[in-house]
Amino acid sequence: MEPGYQHKALVADDDETVGKTIARVLQHEDIVFVFTDSGDSALEHIKNAKTPFSIIMANHDLRGINGEKLLEHAKNIMPESSRFLMGTYAEFGAIIDAVNKDLIQRYIVKPLNDEDFLGIIRYGIQFFESFFENESLLNLAKKQNTQLYELSCNLMEAAASRTKEISELDREIDLLEKKRLGISSIRPVDEEYILDIIENAIKGDTETDPTKVLPLFSGLVKKLFHEFDDLARQNGFELPSMENETA
Repeated sequence: MEPGYQHKALVADDDETVGKTIARVLQHEDIVFVFTDSGDSALEHIKNAKTPFSIIMANHDLRGINGEKLLEHAKNIMPESSRFLMGTYAEFGAIIDAVNKDLIQRYIVKPLNDEDFLGIIRYGIQFFESFFENESLLNLAKKQNTQLYELSCNLMEAAASRTKEISELDREIDLLEKKRLGISSIRPVDEEYILDIIENAIKGDTETDPTKVLPLFSGLVKKLFHEFDDLARQNGFELPSMENETA
């Protein structure tokens, strides 16, 4: 409850001496006291109240609607209020019925004892305050559960995103590894071997001057190699270097 909350007690009894007794007991308590002598009047107080009564107390035998019926209405209108039914031991059936319907927190036997009655009032105030404390805790728990659920969803979403990123990186690594293995399987270009083949072919041709042709083919091989190497690099590959390549 908020500090300084003003508690109110509604008492319905057709015996005015009961009202005077309760007023005397509550004079040193910080509780607003409302007394009415009929069930109908008490019900109007409940319906028109801007804030709930902390305690609603009704005698079983009332003019208009009886105390049990009044407290039944009070439970529906102000479920947070403490509800007490007053009567005698002879009205035992009313006690059982009210308890079974969960209409009251306590049955007060007349005549009233000041000390006992004050204890009952304080119990009613405590019950009223605990209702709001429990409701506040329930709302807090609901809020925390909502926050935990949202956090869990965010974590699951982040984990799924991270897993997707890792899978994509794994695929890229596999692709690069396949490219690397494919490149490493290519035999190095043996320039001397190629030149030997060309040279032998030229020597077999009596009409060609070897001294002029060999430099031409050597340059051609190097040019072709560099062009293929540039093309390979543009596509993410790298050719092995030519053996015995000179600047």
